[in-house]
Amino acid sequence: MQRRNREINIFSMSALDLFASGMGAFILIAILLFPYFPHTGDSADTEALKVALDDANAATEEQAAAVEALQAQLAEALRLLAEKPEPTPPTPVPPVPIPVPEPKPLPGAKTQFPDIDLVLVLDVTGSMGSALNALKREIVSFVRVTDKLSSSIGIGIVAYGDRQYRTPVTVQPLLKISDSPANFKRLKRFVDALELRHGIGKGRNDDTPEALFAGLKQAVNSRWRKEVEQRMIVIITDAPGYPEERMATLKLARNFVSSKKSRISVLFVDTDESVPLDLKELAREGKGNVVEGGTSLTSGILQAILID
Repeated sequence: MQRRNREINIFSMSALDLFASGMGAFILIAILLFPYFPHTGDSADTEALKVALDDANAATEEQAAAVEALQAQLAEALRLLAEKPEPTPPTPVPPVPIPVPEPKPLPGAKTQFPDIDLVLVLDVTGSMGSALNALKREIVSFVRVTDKLSSSIGIGIVAYGDRQYRTPVTVQPLLKISDSPANFKRLKRFVDALELRHGIGKGRNDDTPEALFAGLKQAVNSRWRKEVEQRMIVIITDAPGYPEERMATLKLARNFVSSKKSRISVLFVDTDESVPLDLKELAREGKGNVVEGGTSLTSGILQAILID
């Protein structure tokens, strides 16, 4: 049988005693010193913070009240603005018109033709296709324009080719066009029937000059109306006449324009060549104009008619 251990554990008992003694001493000291501990709830800093917080709350309430007042004022202003009628725009005052003087007519320009008889002497040889086609296109507008510019206009056409043909000239006699639709139809039929040719019948064309003298002679001998104020011949070509007929052509022109109301002008339609001297001399002797191509045929004829 084992013998009971009767030794006393001195360390366990000592530790308990020591802990109890220390706890009692701490409690006693705490009780004695408790009145001397600081009371933080009554400190000056805390009181200052409380006052500042109260002031901030008061300022916030004042600002909120001010915002509400401004919002109310804004709403009232918007209401009054919506009720206020829009201002009536002022009646515009038209500007005072500045007087514009009547334009003066250009020197030498005419806006009205006198009563006139016009004969077109037209070269219809091979190189004149563009001019002939232009006449066919523009004959209606040309007659309308001239009829408006003159109270009485008569128009005739002499188509010429080369003198080496049996009949180098074809003629539409002078017709009074104003107030005569029937005469205008006759004129238009003649123009529409024109063709590029050097003449009628047998012949040949192996040189540059054309039967200008024959065409001009036929035009000069037209049945001019006695009552008209102006007699006008316009030669439309791109080549001069025969050199050996030059003097006879100029003499024919001088005789024709011996009457003050008679004139001869030249419309030169070849834009690649300069106007031959013979044609310039013919226009000078005919007391007329030389007009170079580049414009419409109607414009060119009108320029040829207008004499300074």
